[in-house]
Amino acid sequence: MDELQIKNIQFRRGKDGAGIVAVDLSTSNAGVDVRQRGKAIYVTFKNAKLPSRLSQQLDVIDFATPVSTVKTRAVGSDVSMEIMPQGLWEHVAFQTDNQFVVEVRPVKEDPNKLFQGSRGGYQGEPISLNFQNIPLRELLHVFADITNFNIVVSDSVSGNVSLRLNDVPWDHALEIVLQQKNLAMRKSGNVLWIAPRDELAARDKTEAEAREAAVAAEIPRLEVFQLNYQKAEDVEAMLMQGNKPAGGNTPTAGLQQSGSFISAQGRVTIDKRTNQLFIFDVPSKLELVRGLLSKIDRPVRQVMIEARIVEADTNFTKQLGVKIGAHDHRGMNVGHPILGQSGFRFGLAGSNKDAYAHLPEAGRYPATAIITDVDQTTGEVTYTREVPTPVLADSQMVNLGVTNPAGQIALTLMNAAKTQLLSLELSALEADGKGKIVSSPRIMTMDQMKANIQQGVRIPYLTQSASGATAVQWQNANLSLEVTPQITPDGKVMMDLKITKNALGQFISAMAGYSIKTKELDSKVLVENGGTVVIGGIYEQEESESVRRVPFLGDLPYVGFLFKQREKRDNRVELLIMITPKIIDNALALK
Repeated sequence: MDELQIKNIQFRRGKDGAGIVAVDLSTSNAGVDVRQRGKAIYVTFKNAKLPSRLSQQLDVIDFATPVSTVKTRAVGSDVSMEIMPQGLWEHVAFQTDNQFVVEVRPVKEDPNKLFQGSRGGYQGEPISLNFQNIPLRELLHVFADITNFNIVVSDSVSGNVSLRLNDVPWDHALEIVLQQKNLAMRKSGNVLWIAPRDELAARDKTEAEAREAAVAAEIPRLEVFQLNYQKAEDVEAMLMQGNKPAGGNTPTAGLQQSGSFISAQGRVTIDKRTNQLFIFDVPSKLELVRGLLSKIDRPVRQVMIEARIVEADTNFTKQLGVKIGAHDHRGMNVGHPILGQSGFRFGLAGSNKDAYAHLPEAGRYPATAIITDVDQTTGEVTYTREVPTPVLADSQMVNLGVTNPAGQIALTLMNAAKTQLLSLELSALEADGKGKIVSSPRIMTMDQMKANIQQGVRIPYLTQSASGATAVQWQNANLSLEVTPQITPDGKVMMDLKITKNALGQFISAMAGYSIKTKELDSKVLVENGGTVVIGGIYEQEESESVRRVPFLGDLPYVGFLFKQREKRDNRVELLIMITPKIIDNALALK
């Protein structure tokens, strides 16, 4: 069996204000004993080791849970943890894999419930009763003997009752008897007061009026409250909100409900310059306001929100093209032997009309010449003009080459005199590109306060009114982040988000201006503190394949590729938007 070690101890606030103590263990095979002794919960980890850094007392009262302290220490070969709750509470303990959890939930006291807690149903010990025509007061005395409660019965309770119950929880049996006789009860500690329903209702009303009369009889006095974080005008509106009578907007004479923050004769004045609150009221109401301010006049935690907008661009282009050129200077200059060298002449050439500009018949033959023979007797010199070799641009019959090719292969066939030629040129291009744009706007704001940050350009464009007058208007191409965070009681962050990433597009006209490429997100998310979540994404893929060919020749088998140009494109764009909230000053004491 592996040795048990305490690796970490964490405390957090759970749902409904529960205090959660989480203990990380080195193994799931742990011997743990949980017991409640007095007002404390004791957890013992058998044969365990505790690091010195975890041997301490945690003061967790600031989390506003039933747990006030968690004390962990080594006792011999064991580790003992003392969890000290306060008020009314109930606990549950469980283990999941290598984590042991103790959850202490608050319990709201209900004076009409015999057993406090969130557990439903009846919780009393089962009893069996068989009485015929027994006086009701004596039956209630029997319940007092069975239970641990002291029962006080009103003088107006009388009559007899007959019942037969077998293995029924005693709190259920008592409820049956009270309902049968139209009775009700009030619980105070371990004392139950039982009386008719009307009598208890009248008693509750009398007590409420007595409390209100006691408040009205107190002598009012003035007290000054200095506010540190709340605005005085906001607190004034909160205090006076519950002090408005049903028929008006201002306090009137008379008794106010005891639950109101300000009595009927109370007055509230504020000083915005010093952020002070002046309250003139009775001492009991001043004490109530003091308790309220101790709860709400606290520093507000702040949240740092960081958005990451990632645009990934992948493009692929593949092109293959061909050029075919031919020129027959001999046929156009002196003719072919088969058809004769006088009269009708023909020759192959490209479609460029300037290919004929240098022919002898046009008078544009090059001026340079070379001496081929000299008569030694007469001294006559024979000249032969050099026939220039045409360039490919002057001889192209098929022009389906690639623009800006990455590679070229050319083949030229010609006769010895360079008067006839056939050229073939293959060109190719393959391009593969990857790009990534990362935008990371971040902003800090207080809990439940809207914040906005933006950066970009403003683009002007013209508008025209009905009268013909023109005016300049502006449109934005911005990167912006607008967020309203809310810190939940369990330490998570809920956010209302609006993220915009607009970019400048194509120019349309002077009146219309530029087009705007928009990318916007509007969402509401819940994220762990410090966690990152992808809240949006757009994926685009554009595939295209085109073929340019010479009619008929491009469809020939085997040799048709010599008369075609192929182009293939594959462009992919992916947009991801991620958000990361971080609570700042998370350990700030809210005392």
